[in-house]
Order: sequence, then structure tokens, then C-alpha cells
Amino acid sequence: MLREMHIEPTALDNGFVPVDIDVTPFDNSKSNKEGVSRTYKGFDGYAPIMAYIGTEGYLVNLELRIGKQHCQKETPDFLRETIELCRQLTEKPLLIRLDSGNDFGQYFIVPDIELGTYRTNTSLPDETVIDLYHAHGESEQYHSEIKTDMDVERLPSGKFESNKLVLELTMIAYNILRIIGQESLKKKDAPGRKKIHRRRIRTVISNLMQFAGHLTEHAGRLVLSIGRSNRWRFTFKRLYDSFAFIT
Repeated sequence: MLREMHIEPTALDNGFVPVDIDVTPFDNSKSNKEGVSRTYKGFDGYAPIMAYIGTEGYLVNLELRIGKQHCQKETPDFLRETIELCRQLTEKPLLIRLDSGNDFGQYFIVPDIELGTYRTNTSLPDETVIDLYHAHGESEQYHSEIKTDMDVERLPSGKFESNKLVLELTMIAYNILRIIGQESLKKKDAPGRKKIHRRRIRTVISNLMQFAGHLTEHAGRLVLSIGRSNRWRFTFKRLYDSFAFIT
């Protein structure tokens, strides 16, 4: 869908396009759903892996996994698939960011001394590498938007394959909402004075999806009337004009 809509993920100031890959456990405690088991977070659920591209956080790939699956298992194949998908969207160099769980295979005991290490194949200065990795933490907000804003964490079916399909449909819905949010930022016709580079999914849903209106049919046409008190009406009209005739 991103490719068909000619979405170009935004690069960082250094020219690299960030690709953040991480496992985010879904809490499905007190259920007998297929695939639900103990996650590394200490609750029963699933452990899907997700990949986001660009500073906007478009969801480029995901995979539903059973809760007890180690984050490194089957990740090399997921990584290769993700890179292929990213290459369909941009030719710019990719900055792949993963956590340490994808480097060390087994966790045994808590050490007395902890050492932070960063592995990279770039020629960037050490301080820059550390700062870029810390920015990887922003992907936690993307996870939160899916699990909380879209209310997807507790998957609905008892069957693993059905929940896998639900998660794939979630990716489509998430990207549609993300695209709408990014398009809404292109002009200063939305409420709010604070400059932002990404609009949260919750804001898109509450202000551009769930608002009062009056739908009538006149002369063979559907007419949507929006109250003058709605401060988002001009943004909504512009977005409608932008997307209504996309085929």
C-alpha cells in the first residue's frame, strides 16, 4: 500500500532512513488462545515483531509470534524480508536499529556490573551512533499507538492464524491513519500552535474520524455537513480532496 501511494519515508539529517525493528509483547493473560504463552515481560500473551520505516514510523513489516519465542528466532529471515520491502520504498541508505536481544542468545543471571555496547557497520562518530540508537526508543510510541490508540493488544480470536490475519489488517489500518496524519501536517489549517513532525494516531482518530456530522442525500449526491464549531473542518476538507479520487 505504501508503494502504491508513492510514500517516501523521510530520512534523518545524516541521509540514512531509519528502520526500527523490535518485539513488542501483547498481553493476552487469562485466555486460552492458541499461541499464548509466557513472554519475556512476565505475562502470558503473544510476542509479535514489527518493523517501522522513516521518521514518520510507517509500519513496513510485522509477524505474529507465540509469546515464548525468543526475539532472535527466525529474525534473520524477517530482517531480509524487511530490507526487501524497504527497498521498494526508498533507494537511500538504511539505518537498521535493533535491541541487544538480537545479539545475545541466552540470558542467564543478572550481573554485578553492566556494560553498554553498541555494534555498527557505519563510519559515524561514537557519539552519533549512541544518539541514533537512543532515538530507536521512539518506536515504543509506535507500539503504544497500535496497542492502545487502536486497541489491538488483546487479539480477538482463539485461533493463531485468525489473529495473524487481524494483525496484518491492523498494519493496513495503521498506515492509513499514519498517512492521513502526515498529510494533515502539510498546511497550517489544523488547531494547535506547537510544531510537530508526526501526528499521533489517537489524534487522527478523535479529530478526523470521530466527529459529529450530518449526512444527507440531495440530487443524487451525498452531502456531509460539518458544524462551524469543528476546528478541524478545513483540515478534513483538504484531506478529503487529497484522497477521495485516489485509485
